[in-house]
Amino acid sequence: TALYVRNIFTMKAGTLIASTDYHSEVSSDAAIETAGFEMAGGNISAQGGRYGILAKTYIDIDINTTLTSGSITASGRNNGVYSSGRISVKNATLEAKTTNSSGDGIYADNGDITVSNSKITVSNSAKGIYAKTGNVTISGSTVNIAATDYGIQANGGNTTLGGTFTINATGSKSTGIAANRINLNGGTYNINAKGDAIYDSAQGMTYD
Repeated sequence: TALYVRNIFTMKAGTLIASTDYHSEVSSDAAIETAGFEMAGGNISAQGGRYGILAKTYIDIDINTTLTSGSITASGRNNGVYSSGRISVKNATLEAKTTNSSGDGIYADNGDITVSNSKITVSNSAKGIYAKTGNVTISGSTVNIAATDYGIQANGGNTTLGGTFTINATGSKSTGIAANRINLNGGTYNINAKGDAIYDSAQGMTYD
């Protein structure tokens, strides 16, 4: 791990570049490893062995646009951005990718993923944006995803989307958007998938 913070990592301004090589014997090999991750401004480049950013409790990115801008580029073999809990992104530019195409770009293990007024780019991933047990909510954002499995998946929850979405899912049984229930709150959706463009397992999809 290039940067390890036992409690809460906080960034309000400046530039941080953190990188580490892949070590097969280290399970938490990250550019930035922390309990909680909070960012209100600045620019981060995090290139990790297994994870770009690894947070054990939560990730909160809320850029104060009246004072500064905020951008993150994160890459790792397993995940670009990983949280054991929630991931929240507001007013930010976030680029996540994996160095191994079987990894996932943005991954919340036990929490919701919420994005608003942001630009999200995910490349070279199996799942682009993945909530293992929670919901995925995206509003007022521009999202570009290249994945081989799922573009956006709320595996145990619901998905509510609004904004501009470009999803290219290239695997033989790939799916663009998948969740128990899907609500599209307007927006533009350009989805290319070899399987289902949109899969609502509860058959409760709405488009407002």
